[in-house]
Amino acid sequence: SSSSSSSTTTSAANSADVEIAKAWFDKVFDHYLVAHTSAIYEGDTALNSFEAKVQDTPERKLGKPFYTTTDMDYKHFVENKQVYIDAAAQRNVTLEVEAHPKGHHLLRFKPRP
Repeated sequence: SSSSSSSTTTSAANSADVEIAKAWFDKVFDHYLVAHTSAIYEGDTALNSFEAKVQDTPERKLGKPFYTTTDMDYKHFVENKQVYIDAAAQRNVTLEVEAHPKGHHLLRFKPRP
């Protein structure tokens, strides 16, 4: 029964984290994906995706227009990636997050028809 309590804590995301991720994704959707989506699909065939490279650390800043426009809390994102992936999925978008050895993250948004 100790395994069931540990699975409960890992699967239940903090509601504040969920709200932060949802608010962020709403801005991503409105500022980037709405305009981009019309170019993504031809019938039911996905033509491409939208990508952003981001890093906001004292050592390096990458993708500032993206994280500024979307009010991204980079540290929160890095610590709660799955919550952000789930927020995107709720809006019918697959979010792939690829960590790079230099420290930045590649975010790939794939809207689903």
